Amino acid sequence: ALASAEYAEPQGPAEQAIADIIADILELDRVGRHDNFFEMGGTSLMIVGFMQRLTRAGYPVDLQTITTSATIIELAEAIAARSRETN
Repeated sequence: ALASAEYAEPQGPAEQAIADIIADILELDRVGRHDNFFEMGGTSLMIVGFMQRLTRAGYPVDLQTITTSATIIELAEAIAARSRETN
Protein backbone atom coordinates (compact mmCIF):
# COMPACT_ATOMS: atom_id res chain seq x y z
CA ALA A 1 0.00 0.00 0.00
CA LEU A 2 1.27 3.43 -0.85
CA ALA A 3 0.85 6.71 0.96
CA SER A 4 -1.43 9.19 -0.78
CA ALA A 5 0.98 12.13 -0.59
CA GLU A 6 4.49 13.01 0.42
CA TYR A 7 5.02 12.02 4.05
CA ALA A 8 4.26 14.65 6.68
CA GLU A 9 4.55 13.85 10.39
CA PRO A 10 1.20 13.76 12.25
CA GLN A 11 0.63 16.88 14.36
CA GLY A 12 -1.01 16.78 17.76
CA PRO A 13 -2.38 13.92 19.82
CA ALA A 14 -5.46 13.19 17.68
CA GLU A 15 -3.53 12.94 14.40
CA GLN A 16 -0.86 10.83 16.10
CA ALA A 17 -3.43 8.46 17.59
CA ILE A 18 -5.22 8.09 14.25
CA ALA A 19 -1.92 7.49 12.43
CA ASP A 20 -0.77 4.94 15.02
CA ILE A 21 -4.05 3.02 14.83
CA ILE A 22 -4.04 2.98 11.03
CA ALA A 23 -0.39 1.90 10.96
CA ASP A 24 -1.21 -0.96 13.32
CA ILE A 25 -4.35 -2.07 11.46
CA LEU A 26 -2.66 -1.92 8.04
CA GLU A 27 0.72 -3.15 9.32
CA LEU A 28 2.59 -0.11 8.03
CA ASP A 29 5.78 1.41 9.41
CA ARG A 30 4.48 4.95 9.30
CA VAL A 31 1.40 6.92 8.34
CA GLY A 32 1.47 10.65 7.61
CA ARG A 33 -1.09 13.34 8.16
CA HIS A 34 -2.04 13.53 4.47
CA ASP A 35 -2.50 9.79 4.07
CA ASN A 36 -5.89 8.19 3.40
CA PHE A 37 -7.06 5.03 5.19
CA PHE A 38 -8.71 3.60 2.08
CA GLU A 39 -5.94 4.52 -0.37
CA MET A 40 -3.41 2.78 1.89
CA GLY A 41 -5.39 -0.47 1.82
CA GLY A 42 -8.10 0.01 4.44
CA THR A 43 -11.36 -1.75 3.63
CA SER A 44 -14.96 -1.40 4.71
CA LEU A 45 -14.52 -4.57 6.77
CA MET A 46 -11.81 -2.84 8.82
CA ILE A 47 -13.86 0.24 9.66
CA VAL A 48 -15.65 -1.17 12.72
CA GLY A 49 -12.36 -2.12 14.36
CA PHE A 50 -10.92 1.26 13.41
CA MET A 51 -13.91 3.04 14.96
CA GLN A 52 -13.67 0.96 18.14
CA ARG A 53 -9.98 1.66 18.55
CA LEU A 54 -10.46 5.39 17.99
CA THR A 55 -13.22 5.43 20.61
CA ARG A 56 -11.03 3.57 23.13
CA ALA A 57 -8.29 6.13 22.45
CA GLY A 58 -10.74 8.93 23.33
CA TYR A 59 -11.66 9.94 19.79
CA PRO A 60 -15.21 8.70 19.15
CA VAL A 61 -16.16 8.82 15.50
CA ASP A 62 -19.04 7.66 13.36
CA LEU A 63 -19.04 5.78 10.09
CA GLN A 64 -19.92 8.79 7.96
CA THR A 65 -17.01 10.80 9.36
CA ILE A 66 -14.53 8.07 8.52
CA THR A 67 -15.85 7.57 5.01
CA THR A 68 -16.02 11.29 4.18
CA SER A 69 -12.75 12.42 5.79
CA ALA A 70 -10.17 11.71 3.13
CA THR A 71 -7.01 12.23 5.16
CA ILE A 72 -5.82 11.85 8.73
CA ILE A 73 -5.74 15.62 9.15
CA GLU A 74 -9.37 15.86 7.93
CA LEU A 75 -10.45 13.04 10.25
CA ALA A 76 -8.74 14.69 13.24
CA GLU A 77 -10.42 18.01 12.39
CA ALA A 78 -13.83 16.32 12.07
CA ILE A 79 -13.39 14.59 15.44
CA ALA A 80 -12.41 17.91 17.04
CA ALA A 81 -15.43 19.67 15.50
CA ARG A 82 -17.76 16.93 16.71
CA SER A 83 -16.27 17.17 20.20
CA ARG A 84 -16.88 20.94 20.27
CA GLU A 85 -20.50 20.40 19.20
CA THR A 86 -21.21 17.90 21.96
CA ASN A 87 -19.48 19.84 24.77
